[in-house]
Amino acid sequence: MQIRLNLRARLVLLVVMAVLPMFLWSIYSTVRDSQRAIESTRSSLYFSAELAADSQDRLADSAQSLLTIISTAQELQSGRLAHCGEYFKKLNARFPAYTNLGIVDPDGYIRCQSQPSAGRMFAGDRSYFREALESRSFVVSEYLIGRLSGKPILTFAQPLIDNSGAVAGVAFVALQIEELSKAAAAVPLPQGASYLIMDRKGVVMAAPAGAGVVVGSRFDNPEMLQALRARQSGVAFVRVATGHV
Repeated sequence: MQIRLNLRARLVLLVVMAVLPMFLWSIYSTVRDSQRAIESTRSSLYFSAELAADSQDRLADSAQSLLTIISTAQELQSGRLAHCGEYFKKLNARFPAYTNLGIVDPDGYIRCQSQPSAGRMFAGDRSYFREALESRSFVVSEYLIGRLSGKPILTFAQPLIDNSGAVAGVAFVALQIEELSKAAAAVPLPQGASYLIMDRKGVVMAAPAGAGVVVGSRFDNPEMLQALRARQSGVAFVRVATGHV
């Protein structure tokens, strides 16, 4: 049987048929614009992250240059250890961003340093010391609290190699953690964006005011930590609690 449509039904059908392509185009345009917005955001975030990484690299490069100067200083050569403490004190005055500078002997005890201490201090339990001995290369610590300053620090270390090729000690410089925030604050961010700087354990080392996290606390977000452990540059989308970065 042939179905016959009355005039009202025909008009409704024509209207629906006319609106449907417009509706589908609206959905397509929305999805397309959203994808463009996501790609634009991804690109902006990656650019800002690269700039932030460069700023942190410059801090590491400066620390490594300072450690190279220390490793070749005549005042620290064998037989001149009486000048060791005074040398580091003067050097620290020239580089106030560091809370302490010094050398750790292979047995783990600090040979001398810029900050005075009541007795000979042990640093053999610090991970940067062990890693510098094992790798025989420049290393960076995780978030630490300085035992003399009581302040949050990031320690850079480099082994001292003698003429026989043996490790004669480990030179270290302890950077005030605030320097990370100062460097990151100079990086332009997209509107509405924020930042966190974390160590390999997920401990926050720098964050802007209002980020909802405390420097020194562990940022316990599984997706974020997984992206962090991947140690690959790029942009990852993760879910975080409202009010946090």
